[in-house]
Amino acid sequence: MEQEIPNETKRGLIFALSAFTIWGLNPIYFRMIREVSAPEIVAHRILWMMAILLSVGAFTGKLGTLKGYLLNKRTFGLMMVTAALISANWLVFTWAVTHERLLDASMGYFINPLCNVFLGMVFLRERLRIGQTVSVLLAGSGVLFMVVQFGKLPWIAMVLPLTFGTYGLLRKRINIDSFNGLLMESMITAPFALVYLIYLGTQSNIVFLNEGWDLKFLIMLCGPITIAPLMCFASGIKRIPYSTVGILQYMGPTLTFLLGVFAFGESFDSVQLVTFGCVWASLILFTIEGIIHGRKISQGSPELSYNVK
Repeated sequence: MEQEIPNETKRGLIFALSAFTIWGLNPIYFRMIREVSAPEIVAHRILWMMAILLSVGAFTGKLGTLKGYLLNKRTFGLMMVTAALISANWLVFTWAVTHERLLDASMGYFINPLCNVFLGMVFLRERLRIGQTVSVLLAGSGVLFMVVQFGKLPWIAMVLPLTFGTYGLLRKRINIDSFNGLLMESMITAPFALVYLIYLGTQSNIVFLNEGWDLKFLIMLCGPITIAPLMCFASGIKRIPYSTVGILQYMGPTLTFLLGVFAFGESFDSVQLVTFGCVWASLILFTIEGIIHGRKISQGSPELSYNVK
């Protein structure tokens, strides 16, 4: 007789699937406002997100704890770095989507889990298991093949996982909840976003003021589209096993890849096929190895004790 999935787990799956679906289909939204430059989109994304979070915080009473984080010099300093990293990540992704480089963006987020392992090895001195090492080398060989064939580095596919991976690495070291963390990051970057929009206004180049209300409304959706998947992800990750999250995380870049090839008609040549093939093979190996390793740890397998930190 099959065991019924608990309701909390079902809700967690729904939240997590919603988050990764929104992230994967985000390019549709950004293509709808492609006449807006990537820096202006990011500036609006920051400001509208901050406005929504401040409103929610005021309504729910969550703003009371923010002051302590703002006055903590270490927290504020690290949050300045994470705010810069996530803003750079958004800027590169938005530029890629609006300049028909969606496949490079999807490759970057496919590589992201492997990049996290690499960063853990470099900065946290974590020991890689054999399967993890092979996975990283396999993905790296695919990227190297593209570099040799095209004579240039796929910088988008490199910058996206490095900025997001480093962002996640630093956020783990900051004792702050997700809501206040996101609000604090938006507050740190908001002055820069506002100054940039004012500059565009003085040059009569700000799209938001020069277009009709249909485009204005779409631009204002930057805030909800940014916050919604983050809230769904935060709710989902509390209710389902982290191993499940590890598998579901490939849903986003898969949807983005499919959009790039079939919806937006981006070219997919033999060189990209080899590169993506190496990345996909490395992810399959990485996922299977992680599942097997997790099961052995849960069973108290002695032969794995030397690899666990």
